Amino acid sequence: MDDENYEGMTVTEAVKAETEAETEVDIDIGVDDSEPDPLDEVLAAIGAGDGMDPLQALLDAPRVVDTALVRIKRLDTSFTVQAIDDDRKYDKLVERCTRIVRNRRGGGRSREVDGRRLAKLTVVEYTLSPGFRPGMAGFDQLVERYGTSEPESLVSEALYIGEIDALADKILEISGFEDDLENAGN
Repeated sequence: MDDENYEGMTVTEAVKAETEAETEVDIDIGVDDSEPDPLDEVLAAIGAGDGMDPLQALLDAPRVVDTALVRIKRLDTSFTVQAIDDDRKYDKLVERCTRIVRNRRGGGRSREVDGRRLAKLTVVEYTLSPGFRPGMAGFDQLVERYGTSEPESLVSEALYIGEIDALADKILEISGFEDDLENAGN
């Protein structure tokens, strides 16, 4: 509606007239196949739309936790790790590694995650073989060899920092974080 059409109207009347003018739209419910559907373009861009219905894919997916082998070159062996299958458990690990720090400039406080500790706890929780937790196969022998029964310390004593990172990275990768890991490296 042009400004001259508002002459002589109150503000309320002008807003109502403008709203009515905007809502008067012809709706064509016919399908125009000559132009691509924007939703199809979005789905194609994110890798969806490959013929599998997402709901059906979830319904058909077996309830099995993915595992992977991680080669530890120094030890000439492979460790078995599993995907993170319980986000609440992982959130608790993150919380255990989070502390409140005071900002030096401007005061205030912020949360900081100790990434090194999170990697160790991730290895403790999601490494299946050898077991770094009580009750897991091999735990008692590792305690005897490295002299500590505290799982986080046991990982630190038994593995090099790079080995811990390799295990934690693989755990995150098979848990669906591979895109985040690739972006972090760029």
